[in-house]
Amino acid sequence: MLREWGRAGWESGEASHSFGRGRRGQSVVEFALVLPVLLLLLVTAIDFGRAYHAYTALENAVRVGGTYATVNATALDYGSTAERIADIKSKIVAACDLSPALDPSNVSIQEVLADPTNPQEGDSATISAVYQFPLITPLARSLVGGGSLRLQYTLRVSYG
Repeated sequence: MLREWGRAGWESGEASHSFGRGRRGQSVVEFALVLPVLLLLLVTAIDFGRAYHAYTALENAVRVGGTYATVNATALDYGSTAERIADIKSKIVAACDLSPALDPSNVSIQEVLADPTNPQEGDSATISAVYQFPLITPLARSLVGGGSLRLQYTLRVSYG
């Protein structure tokens, strides 16, 4: 008969084997109870990582559009403010296309100039962007209250 070292010293293999099986069952139950919480935390961390990456990509895209808007504010002749915003948005969307984290159709742009019909050097131009970010987990949605990333960028108008 095979003997193994157990809690009470040398025991027969059967007693030690039944003791090990009960402990394994307890570990499986504990793992089954903890696994959903761990997965929720993992997916929430991934969600926040995706949101940070999208925010950084949106920031870069708005910076590109803002630089274009301020450098070319006096050089280009726009018929209306809507045409100007459409031109700036096209630059931001082109920059958004470079990042796989952003869907350009979910970006809304607004530009505020002191005098949009006659911008002068030194005027400030503020570009606001809102990106509707699709969150994966309900925990992340409840923590941030939705999935919109807002960004505001202000530059001075200069001659190009």
